[in-house]
Amino acid sequence: MKKLPVLFFLSLFAVSHAIADAADNTASNETLVQASKDGHAAAAKLLIDQGADVNAKDENGKPALMWASFNGHADVANLLIQKGADVNAKNKAGYTSLIEASLKGYADVAKLLIDKGADINARSDDGQTALKWASFNGLVDVVRQLIEKGADINAKDDSLTALMWASAQGHADVAKLLIEKGADVNAKGDDGRTALMWASDGGHEDLARLLIDKGAALDAKEINGLTALMLASQGGHEGVAKLLIEKGADVNAKDKNGKTARENAEQPTVKRSPHLMNRIVLILFSVIFVVSLMIRRKRHIGWKPNYVRVIMGWLIPAAIGWAIYDVALYVAPFIAFGNARAGVISSANHAGIVSAFGGFFMMGRLYIALSLAGCALSIIRYGDQEWIPYMKKTATVQLSTLALAAGGGLLGYLLLK
Repeated sequence: MKKLPVLFFLSLFAVSHAIADAADNTASNETLVQASKDGHAAAAKLLIDQGADVNAKDENGKPALMWASFNGHADVANLLIQKGADVNAKNKAGYTSLIEASLKGYADVAKLLIDKGADINARSDDGQTALKWASFNGLVDVVRQLIEKGADINAKDDSLTALMWASAQGHADVAKLLIEKGADVNAKGDDGRTALMWASDGGHEDLARLLIDKGAALDAKEINGLTALMLASQGGHEGVAKLLIEKGADVNAKDKNGKTARENAEQPTVKRSPHLMNRIVLILFSVIFVVSLMIRRKRHIGWKPNYVRVIMGWLIPAAIGWAIYDVALYVAPFIAFGNARAGVISSANHAGIVSAFGGFFMMGRLYIALSLAGCALSIIRYGDQEWIPYMKKTATVQLSTLALAAGGGLLGYLLLK
């Protein structure tokens, strides 16, 4: 009977010791995950040597190796693998370390994982693969290694092939490699888009040329009947649209709504309505501004303005500003290409013309705003003078606003060049 207390205390000691060891191990594992996350290779090695689990995971099921891969710590990833980390372990969403490294664009880590036996065709729960993300991020060496190891080159992630992802992002070197290795240039996603459509929609001219040279169908249509030319035109990508036309794209092809590339590009309800609304709002505010100033002056000095002069002084600057803006918006692209077929290209680019035309846009907008303010001040300040002095002073104000607008236009050109 006397031995019972002794056995009881021995058991209690053993249990408490086990609990303490478990707590220590938990703390060590958490520290190892954090060290891997932060890229501290020496600390990670020390923790593993002291018994930390090399496959330890955080509360979201993300193992230490995955954190090292996700943050691009190749030295830590290599250490963990050497110490026995599972290269194909997944987190709660089904992502592997290779998918994470490819997603974040860390080519060195991805190549290390592939060399160490990572599953190249592993898919996350939402269908993501390493090849998709390597193609998306332009990791040409990783893509090459994945293909050499047997990755399915025409597999679809989110309904797109690797070639489509590379084309959407403009990675010509990756696209070229994929095509050389057998990627289908005319494969379609669930929305009916091909790689050429993605390249055209993104304005990637060199990539579009490559795809065309490799046999991409020029006039293929997606589910809404849009062709690569229509997508390029809608996006204002004139170089791509011109290339497609030169290669023989059908400028008269129609979508499901019966619209051609040019008609799609113009998009009256989308492209022009905002300009019309801008003008209406500008007119209303400027009228309110001028009238309020006129009333204020009349109350103070009993001023009797010449209303013909007021109306002309308000309309002329606005007309000049809108003329500058509209020339850039509708006419300049035709001059730039110098032929009627460029209408398909230029009519698309209500918002996308850059460099010189972008400068014209900014100049036109600035001049409209500045000149209306200037004309209001001219009317109030000089509106009761004779015509010739009034016109001279008003002209001075307008020339000043034009100079400011020209400066803004030059700035727009430099920013958009």
